[in-house]
Amino acid sequence: MANPMKIKFDKYWNECSLVLLVAVVFDPRYKMSLVEYYYSMIHGSLAISYVEKVRSALFEIFNEYDECLSHSKVESSPKFRGSSSDTHFSDDELCGFDSWYEKNKSNIVATSKTELEIYLEESLFPRSESFDVLDWWKANSAKH
Repeated sequence: MANPMKIKFDKYWNECSLVLLVAVVFDPRYKMSLVEYYYSMIHGSLAISYVEKVRSALFEIFNEYDECLSHSKVESSPKFRGSSSDTHFSDDELCGFDSWYEKNKSNIVATSKTELEIYLEESLFPRSESFDVLDWWKANSAKH
């Protein structure tokens, strides 16, 4: 009876711990470093695959969020339409560029770093007992 219970527990813990680890990454004092540290202590040489699983889940969540965010921006932003009142743009030599960019911007943006990659590459924030992660995100949300 103990073996089936352990199998269920391990499955449950693997799923729940992933959510907790993703939350840890969003603490600027730890990011992926804490995940790498503890996984190397727990799993030794196998830690790399566990860390990669967390990183993959993190980017999957971020990409889903980014996709939802860009859909809402497109739906809420006014579309550029040339009209007779837009005489300034009617003779614009770059109007072809505007339409090209709209068609190709997803490919262009994909080659640049995402906000998540930039965040993860920054140095860790110094640890202190009085640190409030929510205040940090409130102050730095425009940056990230």
